[in-house]
Amino acid sequence: MPPTDLARLSEALGVVEIEIKELRVDDIRAYGSAWSARVANVERKNLRLDGMVLPLEAGYKIVLNSNRPSRVRFSWAHELGHIILQSGGLTGPRAGRAVRSYKETEDLCDRIAAEILMPKEQFREHMERSHGTLAAVPTLAQIFDASILSTAIRYTDLLTMPAVLSVWKTEADQLKFGWRHANGHCRPYSFGIPKGTRARETGREGPYMAHQTTDVVRTEETLLVSRRSRDGERHNWVRFPTESMGFGSYQNRFVLSLSYVEVPGKRKEN
Repeated sequence: MPPTDLARLSEALGVVEIEIKELRVDDIRAYGSAWSARVANVERKNLRLDGMVLPLEAGYKIVLNSNRPSRVRFSWAHELGHIILQSGGLTGPRAGRAVRSYKETEDLCDRIAAEILMPKEQFREHMERSHGTLAAVPTLAQIFDASILSTAIRYTDLLTMPAVLSVWKTEADQLKFGWRHANGHCRPYSFGIPKGTRARETGREGPYMAHQTTDVVRTEETLLVSRRSRDGERHNWVRFPTESMGFGSYQNRFVLSLSYVEVPGKRKEN
């Protein structure tokens, strides 16, 4: 039954110490060239450090960033993913020796973390009991003891219909588009919103209204559709039924918008 007991799982995987502290780039750099890829990635993208796993003589030590309290459990599970890959515990000894790029490894550990915290079958059972809307995310996050963002991504991934999750954050007194996540049902289409887009300037009233309330706001919002065809790449704006909901407060306030994508042949273009 959820939530996952990460301490017990860590012990089973050979973790002998968990430390939660303010984690900086210098903390990683101090452990030598083996961490150079992560240091370079963090500095290049101006990212925060969420966690790290250190091999010891008898097991592992996991260090988690105390400045990211809402993400601690996901970061913890992510680092356990690194241990699973290194030990070959996922698909046998050869998995630990597979050559992967930094991004491939991090993406895989994110997927492992999602499965550890929010096992697919259990998560789907609770999804089916919900109202089937974005409003279910806070309840699911509480049940599985996961952050709103990681829960929303998992929810989007496990929907049986094509859907696109967009994130908006406050910047200069306006909502600015952060990023989007489309589930596998959207292939071969990809969906996006140009970087720098602001909700008010582009008429996205759903996200902007959701920023002012705790309710789900239902509107139709435009997403840029990109599809590669035989005659080249095609782009067009399409309106989709969208649910938007605000989370957090003050400077930590953000909005999630979940757009339900119709069957490609039945879309109505602007």
